[in-house]
Order: sequence, then structure tokens, then C-alpha cells
Amino acid sequence: LHRVDRRQRQMCIRDSHEPVEITVTPNEIAPSKVKQWLVSVEKKRKTELLIELIKEEKRRRALVFVNTKKNADRLVKDLSASGNLACAIHGDKSQAVRQRNLQAFKTKTINILVATDLASRGLDIGKLPVVFNFDLPRIAEDYVHRIGRTGRAGKPGTAMMICVSKDEKNFADIERLVKAEIPRMKHRMGSEETIPKTKDLENKPTQKSTRASRSSG
Repeated sequence: LHRVDRRQRQMCIRDSHEPVEITVTPNEIAPSKVKQWLVSVEKKRKTELLIELIKEEKRRRALVFVNTKKNADRLVKDLSASGNLACAIHGDKSQAVRQRNLQAFKTKTINILVATDLASRGLDIGKLPVVFNFDLPRIAEDYVHRIGRTGRAGKPGTAMMICVSKDEKNFADIERLVKAEIPRMKHRMGSEETIPKTKDLENKPTQKSTRASRSSG
């Protein structure tokens, strides 16, 4: 999914001959067969929690999304050290290496594939049981693309977000986009302070409004 802002749209119309605008609105923003979950955790325990979630319920094959190439390489090292067979695909790896790593994941030679958004475009992986958002995407639409890697061809799938407190705004953007309240999962390693519900966040007074009310009082 890609947004075109008003300025770009006006430029396209101005520079085109008899332009025709086509707007496509999907019937479903998020795949209905995909169960979505959120787990809150302290930042220092994110990797530890991911490793534990992979172990639980025999989630031994998973696609993990991160936001940076550095995070991808670091996470592969941590996952491998915990006994998983993991590799990464991102922009610093050659096309040949990305294809080799992807094929290893498809043939189950490795069980964990760590990917950035750019490198994962067009991925087609059959029977993928779970997608982890280790880092929440900076753009909400990328979340829909990520979780669309599971739950394909009518098969059930699971998408899990591992969130820290700074993810509050990004998570609210995702809930607004998918037009649903994503369930919060309680976990023994999780943080007691979960990400607030979007509706509660919207009703939460801002720092600016709080100062204004104090000054008026």
C-alpha cells in the first residue's frame, strides 16, 4: 500500500494528458484469517521474549520483521546463540545471498528468517505459521504488508507484536488503520504496563492541554 500526498497528486494531474484517477479500497485491511496479538515488554528483554515466544507452542518456524539492517544482523546472532537456525535478508546483502537465505527458509533448512521491509517485498512463503513484529513499522501500512505473509490461501496464521513503551503512537496508528482493537497478551516475561488502548490514548490529555488547564485555573 502506498500513499500519494496531495502535492504529488496535483503534479501528476498537471503533467499528464487526460489523466484518469483510479482509487482502490481493499475490502479487508488485515487478513481475517490472521490472529493478531500484542505483547508488552521492557526494551532490555525484547530479544529474550522473542526467543521464548518462538519456543512456546512449537513456533519453530517464523518470519521476524525489524526496522534496520543492524538490528537484523544482531538478532540473527542472538537467535543462533539460543539454538535457532536463523539468517537475515536486508539491503546490505547481495541478491544472491538474499535468494539463498530465502530458499533455506522455504526448504526449512533454517527455521527463523529475519527481514527488513525493503528486502521482504514480494515474499511468497507457503504455510508460514507466524510473523513477529520485533520492531513496529514506522508506517502503519507496512504492518498490513508484514502480516500478509502469513494466513495465506485461506490458511490460519498468527501475527505478534513485541512492543515497548515508545511504540505507543505507532501501535495506535496500526489499530486505526486495521479498524480493530488488537488483543493484549499477558506473558510472564511481559511488562506490567501494557500499551494503552487507542481510544484511551485519544482521550488522554496532552501535555499542552494540561498546562493550559493549569494556567486557566
